[in-house]
Amino acid sequence: MAKAILIDQLHLTVLAPRGLLDAEYDAMSRTLDGLRFRRRLGRAVRALCRAYPALAKAKVKVSR
Repeated sequence: MAKAILIDQLHLTVLAPRGLLDAEYDAMSRTLDGLRFRRRLGRAVRALCRAYPALAKAKVKVSR
C-alpha cells in the first residue's frame, strides 16, 4: 500500500520583465538557485500550510 497519495501539485513561476541587463537576469537566477532562498521558500510554504487546520496531517515538500 502507498505511504502517501498525491492530492495536488503546485508550481511557482517567476517571470522577469524584458529589457533588463544581463547582470540583472543573472542576479535573479543566482538568487532563485541559492540555498538560502530555497530554504526560506520552503519555510514560508510550510508556515502557510500550518495556518490551515485541514492540512495539519499533510506533508508538504518544496522541490525543484
